[in-house]
Amino acid sequence: MMNPKSQVAVIPFSVTGHLLPLVNLVRRLAADAPDVIFSFFNTVSSNKTLFYSSNNQAEPLPSNVKVYDIAATVTWEEETTKELKSQMVEALEPFLEVAMASFEDAINAVVKENGVRVSCLLIDGLMAFSCKIAEKLQAKWVAVWVPTPSILPAYIYRDLLVPLLKEMEGEASCVDISQKIKDLVPGFSTIHFADLTNRLRTLDPAPSIYFPMLRDEVGHLLPCANAIVMNSYEELSPAPLTSALRSSFRLLLHVGCLTVRIPPSLPASSRLDQTGCLELLDKQKPRSAVYISFGTLTSLTPEEMYMLSEALEENRTPSIWSIKDHLKVHLPLGFVERTSSYGKVVPWAPQSQVLSHPSIGAHITHCGYNAVFESIVGEVPMIWKPMWADNMINARTVEDVWGIGVRVVGSIITKDEMLTCLKMLLGDEERGKELKAKIKAVKEVLMEVVGPNGSASKDFKSLVELISTE
Repeated sequence: MMNPKSQVAVIPFSVTGHLLPLVNLVRRLAADAPDVIFSFFNTVSSNKTLFYSSNNQAEPLPSNVKVYDIAATVTWEEETTKELKSQMVEALEPFLEVAMASFEDAINAVVKENGVRVSCLLIDGLMAFSCKIAEKLQAKWVAVWVPTPSILPAYIYRDLLVPLLKEMEGEASCVDISQKIKDLVPGFSTIHFADLTNRLRTLDPAPSIYFPMLRDEVGHLLPCANAIVMNSYEELSPAPLTSALRSSFRLLLHVGCLTVRIPPSLPASSRLDQTGCLELLDKQKPRSAVYISFGTLTSLTPEEMYMLSEALEENRTPSIWSIKDHLKVHLPLGFVERTSSYGKVVPWAPQSQVLSHPSIGAHITHCGYNAVFESIVGEVPMIWKPMWADNMINARTVEDVWGIGVRVVGSIITKDEMLTCLKMLLGDEERGKELKAKIKAVKEVLMEVVGPNGSASKDFKSLVELISTE
């Protein structure tokens, strides 16, 4: 690239689920702003996984996207038996302790090397404290909010929440206080307060001195950003929520879910998929197979994995099951071999491509935000069991608002429950037909808003203009 006019420094939140949406946004921005350098700063291990691993089947990065390592690290214990929350604290605390300095040093070194001024920082919303770097550089900053928009009010209106939470700790009824929160805190009228994570709905002290940066500071700093970019669609968000957010931010832009492509695309040949998932799906009947994944940070209990395995085998359900290798010990002895003609168990699957394959008819999921939209694009109804973070809010939206999925009764997977759900979605039951019709209708909304004159396309153009101008 000859004589770039400016540089955008990209600061991600180095946790699975946050990285890919931001990378995809950077790809799109780089294509539409070819005279701007996009410098992506991240940990060594995350960069290796994102850009250099054997599983990476993405297209090469645009020439104006540069990837740089920072000194800070995040270390996950893949085979941990600890509670996930505790594991996150242990992994993120040393990262957060040095993150600001690591990002700042790396950005300054790159500016010194290429001589191009940083005019804008593109920051994951949970890393909002990094805006202090933008202040030093006299640059604009734009925050990208990756999770569901529904949890944002719990951050930006925390000052209003705290007095009500204190009442809840007293003798006041939890139900009464929850209703007060709905009535008094903007954006909460459409949210079930109990669905928020414990960290957001209690006054428990943060688990480390650095975690207030991921809760309290986020709410105070995001309204100062030049713009907030939502990993979502305005048309699918409740109007009261959108109104509350617009009144809180200088500019609110809904650019659509950043992990999906509409219309979906499959590789020219399934043989290009090194996991073998797509080749197996090519051999199945339309809407006859199930995709199973609970994300990269959560998993079912050993008992639930065993019960689900038995249901799949008894029903001879074609399946792609993405679980880490060390968890396979919880599957029935010989299960992988006995089901290999119609099923596949893999440590990683090309999820968006699997869910867009015409043979997939159901998705068993924890209701991670990105996974929900990948299901919608593939028109695949969901069987959900929320695990943590924003899963419960996403799941309630999937079932109660959009009507495109069913919950696991009692929140515990059993063999009989799975057989019932799979029959509903993969068979000819009326309930299954209703779910399929509704998810098709939701997808049609997305098709319209991402079109040339759709709201997501217009907001994306506004974002390109914002980051491209000094």
